[in-house]
Amino acid sequence: SLYPQEKIYLQTDRSTYIPGDIIWFRAHLVDALLLKQANASRYVYIELIDPAEQIVQRVKLRPDSIGCFHGQVLLDEELAEGNYTLRTYTRFMQNQGEDYFFNKSVRITHPLSAGISPIVNYTMNGDKVDVEIYFQDKTEGHKITPEECIIYPDGHTKEKSKTLSFKEETARYSFSTKGNHAPKAFQLKAVLNDRKYIGFFAIPSAEQPFHASFFPE
Repeated sequence: SLYPQEKIYLQTDRSTYIPGDIIWFRAHLVDALLLKQANASRYVYIELIDPAEQIVQRVKLRPDSIGCFHGQVLLDEELAEGNYTLRTYTRFMQNQGEDYFFNKSVRITHPLSAGISPIVNYTMNGDKVDVEIYFQDKTEGHKITPEECIIYPDGHTKEKSKTLSFKEETARYSFSTKGNHAPKAFQLKAVLNDRKYIGFFAIPSAEQPFHASFFPE
């Protein structure tokens, strides 16, 4: 009673979306001890975070007449493909730190991925990660050379970029994994058969520990 805590859970209508979709959700805010509806916080914050750990959108919700939090996020039509995170919290929960936030993973898929698959292979080379990139036709299985392909090493178009050259239908690039500012993900923008593809790809690090998840079933 002296130091109350809140717990929050975000329920979404789906786990996979395409650019331009709407993410419908409801946030369940309860007292951490009694697991009953909490009324201490007047607002709930939902943030959509991309694979490069940048906030794409933020929504601020007030409860309705019966104390429920529900709303939606309209996804940009130019949103890149990748695994995004919906982070949910209240101002009260910020006092305890981000360990008390609720994080939910959602997948944004690009419509072009239904027929063409981007393939990215990594090789650890000391303090570097060597990357091989090519595009493959899912139906026929052969490689496709894009008309144009730009890589954004830090994950965003505001940072430096480089046009990739596809020799033998494969492009190559190297990332440095030294230091705390090593990029978490890179972004590709490619034009294939006069259609644009945009996608995020996580960059592995030898220093990162392994993570295991277990499902109830």
